[in-house]
Amino acid sequence: MTEEIYQVWERLASHEETAWSRDRLVSATVGAGGEVRGLWLDPRIYRVADAGRLAATIAGTIRDAAGQAQRRAFETMAPLLGPHASASGADLAFDPVLHHLDATKGSPSWTWTPPR
Repeated sequence: MTEEIYQVWERLASHEETAWSRDRLVSATVGAGGEVRGLWLDPRIYRVADAGRLAATIAGTIRDAAGQAQRRAFETMAPLLGPHASASGADLAFDPVLHHLDATKGSPSWTWTPPR
């Protein structure tokens, strides 16, 4: 199982998703961890001098690519996350390891209660 986790992490490290703006003048490529790996602007974008619109288009395109990358990363990791994992709540870096530890060691015989 540990080897599986490392293999999936390696696949995720090279995973990228690209999204395009509605007008097809901006594209953004984002890695599975949400990092921007590429940004492309069509030269026609400069025909209209509206910095606010350009910024909103770039931010929205990056958000779309990040959402795609997050969904794809969750799909890749899902078999290692356990039956109750959700795309919105999963920590793709640590949850596979924690799920593996739970499966091999069992649940702890104690529970932690936060101080009041």
